[in-house]
This record gives sequence, C-alpha cells and structure tokens, in this order.
Amino acid sequence: MFLEEHLKWVEWLAEKAGVRSLEPLWGRNTLELAEEILNTGFEYAIIAVNKEKLGKDWLGYKFSSLEDLDVFLDKNPAVDPLGERGEFHTVTLSGPLFRERFKLEKLSIEKSEKYWWLRFKVMRDD
Repeated sequence: MFLEEHLKWVEWLAEKAGVRSLEPLWGRNTLELAEEILNTGFEYAIIAVNKEKLGKDWLGYKFSSLEDLDVFLDKNPAVDPLGERGEFHTVTLSGPLFRERFKLEKLSIEKSEKYWWLRFKVMRDD
C-alpha cells in the first residue's frame, strides 16, 4: 500500500501484459482499512513477524473483530495495523468470499535472519 517499488513492479507487469494496473488500496489509511476488513467479515492471523518489531508470541494471533485489533494496537502502538511497514505477514482464514472458515494448526515456530515465522497447516474450522 505504500511501497513505491512494489507499485512500479505491478505497473511494469501490467504494461508488459498489455493491461492497465489497478491498485485500489494504494495510499489508504491502514487503520481505516483494517477496520473495514474486519467489519466486512474477514478474519486473518499473523504467520510471520519481523524480529525487530514484534515478538514471536504474536504468531498465530487472530484478528476476528475490532476488539482484537484494539488489543493488538494497544500493546503495539508503533506497529502499522496491517503490517504495511514490514512488521508482520498474515493469512486470511475467513471472509465473505470464502465458502468455508479455516483455522491454523500450529506446527512449529521457525526463524530466519529477519523473521520469526509459523509453520502451520490450514484446516477447516468445523
């Protein structure tokens, strides 16, 4: 949403394909967008965190409601609500476009030079 290099890459790909790129989220306020995502019925969970910005205890944290977002931001006020400054990565577990709901089965916590990340399986949430 803010990474100029990514925008240029998308535009380059589109031009190469002979189409026009469309980036409707570009430059949006991330708090407003996070609230909109949750109010629309999407749920998502953190699967990787930048070691310098978040602790590994946030791996698997699920955003299902505005309250979940508030708890997260109260404890991490310097972190972008959607991780748009590279703080974290997520996986979507449910939403209005999905036929089913999913949940994570945590297998292990792994690390790389920059990230703690969750090894997981996505399973139906019966």
